[in-house]
Amino acid sequence: MLSRTVALPLALAAGLVAGCAVERIGLGRPDSGRPGDVDAARPDGGALLDGGALLDGGALPDAARPDGGPDGGGPDGGAPDSGPPDGGPPDGGVDACTPGPELCNGRDDDCDPDTPDGADEPGLGAPCDGEDADACDDGVLRCTPEGLLCDDDPASREERCNGVDDDCDGATDEGDDLCGACVPRALGASVFLFCDEAGDWDDARDGCAEHGGDLASLETEEESDLVADVMNELDWREDAWIGMEDATGDDDYAWLSNGAAPSYDRWHAREPTGGGEDCVRFTHGSERWRDAPCDRDRYLRICESPRPSSP
Repeated sequence: MLSRTVALPLALAAGLVAGCAVERIGLGRPDSGRPGDVDAARPDGGALLDGGALLDGGALPDAARPDGGPDGGGPDGGAPDSGPPDGGPPDGGVDACTPGPELCNGRDDDCDPDTPDGADEPGLGAPCDGEDADACDDGVLRCTPEGLLCDDDPASREERCNGVDDDCDGATDEGDDLCGACVPRALGASVFLFCDEAGDWDDARDGCAEHGGDLASLETEEESDLVADVMNELDWREDAWIGMEDATGDDDYAWLSNGAAPSYDRWHAREPTGGGEDCVRFTHGSERWRDAPCDRDRYLRICESPRPSSP
């Protein structure tokens, strides 16, 4: 048996320990002021230590957690919400596109992927002059991956002796010796060249070919009248080869252009004589047709070529 001297101090010590436990569990510590202490016991009977840790290792009810979840995540137990998973705008909307004119720049300016690039480009489809030597608007502006470009044919229009400004530079039939001894006159769809150079039938055809044509086939009376007028204007004193021949030697004269016999009669009296005179000339005085040997090299020439459209 303990002596009274020893038992009394032990009893006092036990009472102090029990009092401290009651204070921590049931009454709290009103003088601590620390956020981890609570004034009431846990609903499940556990006790709190300083800083909110549990004496018995239990878990706080969800309602007691600051974020409302069991693991510090969102309300559904997942990770904290950090925005849409696809990286889109935080409010869940779509990327904004402000429509504008669809220019030729490889971008969807009008916010419609079905619109062709450059559809609203000013001048798209307009005539243009590309990087060639002439000044003619033979091309069209088109939208390409390189931007708005002119698709003009790189081949240049060359000035020819035809009474037309072929290269669009404001001058007609210019150039050193472009027409040579020839004078152009246009009528309908044809350009006629009156060339003051003598030669036989073959020479005459070769000379016409140099200007992109052949000896003139005067298929209408209007064309024969033009030839007569210009020969008088130029004061020619010699006949000129035209594009009619007897290719078979049977006195069947026909135009070079279509192989057809003349549809009107402008033959000189008692012509054609035939007998080997298989080529035809236009006379300068009577303004009529007469046949002649094809190798006679004294006559001038009248050529015909298609009249180009004005550039």
